[in-house]
Amino acid sequence: MFDRKSKRICLTQAGEAMHSRLKLGVDMISQACDEARAFARIEMGQIKIGTLPSLALGVVTRTLGHLRKAHPGIVVSLREETSQSLVEMAASGEFDLSVCTFSKASGGLAFEHLFDDELLLVVAQDHPATRLKMSRWTALQGETLVVTPHRTSMREHLSASLAAHGVSVSEEIEVASTATALATVRAGVGVTFISHIASPELDLRGLVTKRIRDPAVRRTGIYRRIDRTPSPASEKFSELLRVEVRQTLARIGRA
Repeated sequence: MFDRKSKRICLTQAGEAMHSRLKLGVDMISQACDEARAFARIEMGQIKIGTLPSLALGVVTRTLGHLRKAHPGIVVSLREETSQSLVEMAASGEFDLSVCTFSKASGGLAFEHLFDDELLLVVAQDHPATRLKMSRWTALQGETLVVTPHRTSMREHLSASLAAHGVSVSEEIEVASTATALATVRAGVGVTFISHIASPELDLRGLVTKRIRDPAVRRTGIYRRIDRTPSPASEKFSELLRVEVRQTLARIGRA
């Protein structure tokens, strides 16, 4: 490995080859350490998030904006799904975290409760409910209800509340989005419900929102796998989301 020349020692050809390989290995270790420190400082990383459309509309996307501004090196993917799908995809590891409503079928997951999302009744401006300070479920007897599809948390909570109060609607109009539901009610067809926390983001022109006595409430929070340690990027997103939720609830009078 070494040659002695006078008072100097130098590498042989084999020594030079080994030195090059060792230096490469040391450089790779040094680079890996730099990357690990960058992950810890949230200078780089990736986070996969799933959420409900009503949350993506406001608190979740605003949180992503705060994260991107503070940590531009983080790569984020966001996907909207139903609450049931979000729980399943968090359990399978497809998402680092899912922001959605609570589900009893959530084995292997930890749930962090963030807030309770009340569902608000939405009616046209000339609807009789506008004269009431607070509506009742029984006032919906025989109404036309504009609803989102089955398997959505909104539909499940509304169906449970209507059944609990013995209320039967005359017909249900099923639409794919909240925007379509609001447009339908604005046109004078039926009533619908929206998420309270999402209400500031929606076009409610020509419409009136009403709280209902004994409201339908969605327990909402963050699902994560129990057997996985959250990445620094995931922890930072959660931290920013908690702040955004508190600020939004304060704006809508639910703090």
